[in-house]
Amino acid sequence: MKQFAKLDDNNIVIDVLAVDDSVATDEAAGIAHLQHHHGWTNWKESYIDGTRKIPAGIGGSYDPDLDVFKDKQTFPSWVYNSDTGLWEAPVPEPTWDPQTQRLLWDENITNWVVENN
Repeated sequence: MKQFAKLDDNNIVIDVLAVDDSVATDEAAGIAHLQHHHGWTNWKESYIDGTRKIPAGIGGSYDPDLDVFKDKQTFPSWVYNSDTGLWEAPVPEPTWDPQTQRLLWDENITNWVVENN
């Protein structure tokens, strides 16, 4: 089975559907099948092998310039890493002990906050 993302006019993923490999012999065939059976024109294959960095997720988006899917931006200050396909904090995580502390992102100060449990 191959996965295809249904995209709105702004390339936001609004659904993800599976198409049998025998029908979706390539991306174009899968898209043609979905267009015919669902009456929707904007589809992109969501590879699970990292071809488009990460699989499509509802609420995420497709970036046609980079030909990748992106998760919804975690926080406004976080930046997209085109190597990993992930949103990252603008500052590295501090050292913390997960047994006794929790790590939170504070968008107001655009930095990590370590709190004791």
